Amino acid sequence: MPRRQERWRGFTRSLAGLATLAPGRAWACPACYGGDEGPLLTYFLTGVLMSVLPLALIAFTGIWFYRRTRVSSAGPAAAEASSPRPRAPETLTPVPSPPPNGAARPSL
Repeated sequence: MPRRQERWRGFTRSLAGLATLAPGRAWACPACYGGDEGPLLTYFLTGVLMSVLPLALIAFTGIWFYRRTRVSSAGPAAAEASSPRPRAPETLTPVPSPPPNGAARPSL
């Protein structure tokens, strides 16, 4: 390891050690101690949102998988019926193929 990196690591470790010896200098956020009530409510509601959002994502993903497996287990007809794409008509009229060279064309 280069000498410069060793010096930098030593400096950061020394700085971290000095910070642990002076806990009175560390300030808490204004919402925790001695602040207005507004930031407390904001932090509380943000905490609720961050707690509920992952649960909601898991629930909606589960509902989506449940609905998808229910449609696929009902059979191909139900899967086609729930498909947003338009289906082709059931009966198709045959298109006449071109006649081989020298043959007479059939009249329509």
